[in-house]
Amino acid sequence: MSIILIDSIFAILLIYIIYKLLLVLRGTRAVLILRGISLLLALFLVWYALRSFFQFQTEFSKLVLEQAFLIGSLFFAIIFQRELRRALESLGRTGIWRRFSKSNTSLSTLMASEITRGVFYLVRDQLGALIVIERETGLAEYFETGVRIESSLSAEVLQAIFVSKSMLHDGAVIIQNDIIKAANCYLPLSDSPYVDKELGTRHRAGIGISELSDAVAVIVSEETGNISIAIDGNLKQVFTEEELLSTLFKELQRSR
Repeated sequence: MSIILIDSIFAILLIYIIYKLLLVLRGTRAVLILRGISLLLALFLVWYALRSFFQFQTEFSKLVLEQAFLIGSLFFAIIFQRELRRALESLGRTGIWRRFSKSNTSLSTLMASEITRGVFYLVRDQLGALIVIERETGLAEYFETGVRIESSLSAEVLQAIFVSKSMLHDGAVIIQNDIIKAANCYLPLSDSPYVDKELGTRHRAGIGISELSDAVAVIVSEETGNISIAIDGNLKQVFTEEELLSTLFKELQRSR
């Protein structure tokens, strides 16, 4: 059996294993990291194939380069663990993976409209809220921390969840497509030194989930009635219904 045939079989098995891992991890943040690793692995395999084809390196230099690559990768992963994780997730959201998803303007419009109506109901009633909208990064691991709802998205349901007497009002609501997946969910708080120390738990949780994923978090302050949106670790305040609607539509449409 030729070396080329053996390498081809190995490559096919590797692709199959990665595909199965993607299926198993679907719906979690880990799938984006695996996508990023897959792209880096593909680049390495292409480089290795070209090197073998042209045979321009000796066995000694090959061994030195491989060991240097492994040791360097290990140190890089340890030192830049958090940055590397975010970079791999970014790779998983771009390029070839986007070709498999289609834009859905009507769904984006529906979601933006219902969330905006719900938010301004809450402002009117002086109720605080944290609403997290899933985009490409799966948030399944956070669904499990709350109470499953599995309800169609509507402004009225959002209003009912965040009523102060509700058992579900303290945590976050997570929305996937046009479904409210869960309520009373616990999210990681941002530990960024650049976050204003005056911000409360809702705001820090909204920023935290936007740092760890590409989710959009809408926060309503119970004390002031101010509305903020957290995207990519940045917090932006919105002042009007039209501004919130257009911002949500733009972000939701961008992810589809």
